[in-house]
Amino acid sequence: TVDKSAPVIPEDVKIKTIDRSAHLAALASEHELKHAETVDKSAPAIPEDVKIKTIDRSAHLAALASEHELKHAETEDKSAPKLPKAVTEADRNAIFSSLAGGVELKHAETVDKSAPVIPEDVKIKTIDRSAHLAAIASEHELKH
Repeated sequence: TVDKSAPVIPEDVKIKTIDRSAHLAALASEHELKHAETVDKSAPAIPEDVKIKTIDRSAHLAALASEHELKHAETEDKSAPKLPKAVTEADRNAIFSSLAGGVELKHAETVDKSAPVIPEDVKIKTIDRSAHLAAIASEHELKH
């Protein structure tokens, strides 16, 4: 295969290098920040007439840490496969052994419709992008 992942840069294009040391020095220097006034409204709005109770949790935590006698729970296991009642133990074993051997699947024909539908009368034209790329790569005077 041909690796086309690299960017295509015409030979006449020159890539400028930028001296970033001045920018990095400006970022590393100390900056004086302006003071900003804020109004903090994040606290919950609780009316003054509402009284909030405090609860002594130590009694609850002590009760949780102590021994408890649990009640027995009856359960019914329904995970076994449902087979007709007339089936004997030998028939059951034969069914399970046939399932363990695997099942041969039939071939399925499929019609792939994932491709885009383009009518036959539509013509897709190609564009020569070299002029656009050359204009982009050329020097430009920026207006402020």
